[in-house]
Amino acid sequence: MSSLERLGDSAAARKVFARVEETAQDGVVAIKPVAPLPEPLEAIDLSQVRTRPIDWLWRGYIPLRKLTILDGDPGLGKSTILLDLASRGSIGGVAPTGEPLGDAFTTIYITVEDDAEDTILPRILKAGGDPSRFHLVRKLVLPAEIDRLEEAATRLKARLIVIDPLMAYLGDGVKTNDDHLVRRALEPLAEMAAQLDAAVVAIRHLNKRVGDDAIYRGGGSIGFAGLARSVLAVGRDPDDSDRMILAATKLNVARRPASLAYRIVADGDYEPAHIAWDGTSDRTAEDLIGRTRDEVAGRSKTGDLAHAIRELLKANGGSMPTGEACEALKKQGFDISSQDNLGRARAQAGVKSAKAGYAGGWVWSFSSSAGRSEPSVPSEPWQTNPSKTPKSPKTPTKTPKTPISSSKEEPVSSTPEPSLEEGAATFWEDNSLLQGTVSASRTRTFEGRPR
Repeated sequence: MSSLERLGDSAAARKVFARVEETAQDGVVAIKPVAPLPEPLEAIDLSQVRTRPIDWLWRGYIPLRKLTILDGDPGLGKSTILLDLASRGSIGGVAPTGEPLGDAFTTIYITVEDDAEDTILPRILKAGGDPSRFHLVRKLVLPAEIDRLEEAATRLKARLIVIDPLMAYLGDGVKTNDDHLVRRALEPLAEMAAQLDAAVVAIRHLNKRVGDDAIYRGGGSIGFAGLARSVLAVGRDPDDSDRMILAATKLNVARRPASLAYRIVADGDYEPAHIAWDGTSDRTAEDLIGRTRDEVAGRSKTGDLAHAIRELLKANGGSMPTGEACEALKKQGFDISSQDNLGRARAQAGVKSAKAGYAGGWVWSFSSSAGRSEPSVPSEPWQTNPSKTPKSPKTPTKTPKTPISSSKEEPVSSTPEPSLEEGAATFWEDNSLLQGTVSASRTRTFEGRPR
């Protein structure tokens, strides 16, 4: 028996080869593999890697070779901020915080929301930018056309790529609430940024989950914020509704920078808007869009609603039909269209909701932990309306059956949740804002530092 035949008897060989046979013509052994051997797993030997510091487009805020996301409600100047920064960079100027931006660089601006003639170009010119350093892209599908974007960025030697807004350019197959699909869609974008030594900044609008941590307020899956190395957010200053604040929600590559205040200003009622930077702020992203947004404004809408619910139930003997309670709250001027906010207020008030019997409606009552002497759930539906007196039973009273609670509470209002305040149409109305200009000149100062 030949050595090759003996090899064919081994278990290892049988996994690799389908059969071993000799051809009749020349006696040459022909080996046919069962399946191709797996490609070696690529592994990086870190001893062969040279370290390098993080490079920045805007130090502390937008790193180079990384993906950055800018979150915020419409009308708060997200696009104008990035046009201001790109305009400064187009002439080799300084950042809003005073650090040099280096050599003049080119920006690829991908947007469908603003016109070039009456919005984008006037803003660039007002900020002192060089229009020849800007290239506008309208049609693009990501990640399917990432190669086209990379080719254009390489040819134009772009250092900043802005996608405004990101959701408008994701392909139909990308389900934005699916973490797996979102990461797969954004990975080519992040890889492109690393290869080109460019910064990619994607603008994203907020969702309606008011009260969540700031990191969860951006639209779509948490995968967006997970893959981005820097996540920034803009919001109104709780102490000054005419002033906005830019704050860091997440920064993986350095410590979080200071929050920056700014105003959206114009030289006239119908002149192009531009950014007037207004120093630093102690406000955080949580104060602007996150869980503490109501509290930092000096009052808590949830707390006010919880207090009203407690007082309402106390005045009605400790329990009240849900529908009647909601109508009473509406008459007091409370907006109860947000089921999330209503649920938090009810929990804060120590009130639970349950069905009153098999055929009864939903009833609010104090939970046992709230220290109320009244029963938490009425034993019969007629007890929810004190104005009706039960009839005397003709037969001996039987022990009533225990009401079966449903795990799903019926909606108390069919009113759709209101959209978040736009704010875009208001900053022109206050003449106090229509003053001053912002230039990319080195003569301006920020916090006392020369630019």
